[in-house]
Amino acid sequence: MGTLNSRATPRGSSGKFITVYPCSDAEAAELARELHAVTAGLTGPRVLSDQPYAVGSLVHYRYGAFVGRRRLSDDGLLVWFIEDPDGNPVEDKRTGQYSPPPWAVCPFPATVPVTPRGGDAKKGPVVLGGRFAVREAIRQTNKGGVYRGSDVRTGAGVVIKEARPHVEGDASGGDVRDWLRAEARTLEKLTGTGLAPEAVALFEHGGHLFLAQDEVPGVTLRTWVAEHFRDVGGERYRADAMAQVARLVDLVAAAHARAWSCGTSPGQCHGPAGR
Repeated sequence: MGTLNSRATPRGSSGKFITVYPCSDAEAAELARELHAVTAGLTGPRVLSDQPYAVGSLVHYRYGAFVGRRRLSDDGLLVWFIEDPDGNPVEDKRTGQYSPPPWAVCPFPATVPVTPRGGDAKKGPVVLGGRFAVREAIRQTNKGGVYRGSDVRTGAGVVIKEARPHVEGDASGGDVRDWLRAEARTLEKLTGTGLAPEAVALFEHGGHLFLAQDEVPGVTLRTWVAEHFRDVGGERYRADAMAQVARLVDLVAAAHARAWSCGTSPGQCHGPAGR
């Protein structure tokens, strides 16, 4: 179960415990109804590739292949496929969003609206917590996304981190939401120091936990290394790299000193994301 709900598990398959392949649409509908009834009130992860049977239901469904068949795509990748009504191969996409093929007729009650892929452009950008407009996704993993957006109250740029319930769940009931709360507490301890992004808000939206922090201009360390290694030559790169390492060491030391001076014991200190 730990592997099924780990942060490293692909978003298209995380949270699935038992998969049933019914013989008919009628059997699928009846089985889903009974499973929903016996699991009502229990908690569990949302299966992102599937559609919930009802709001808050642990029962999910999707349209896909019963047997594993693969073929080379136009991009030269080996992909799972199904066949359309005319017998043509169509990729069986297993992503982090429910996306049935257009010819599929759903046998289940339409109790949960299906969100169109890419959202609804007519309704404008996604606004989280009634305050933060999402502009783009920087990264998407099973534990949640990292998004770039803006604070609609101030217009300031923000980076928003998401934590999904039940991912990396442990025996005590903790999960990645506790990690995000710990990061928020640490950023608060570092407020005004310039050592880390400023925390803007910790809030819930749609049952997920989010942390908005100010957007720090610049490039990632990975990008910096790639650009310097490629453009400036070996001797210059070594000198710049050593200077950068020294800056990072000083930053981490200062952040740790600040966190501990605020009453956090070394065993409880969670390092922030540095500038």
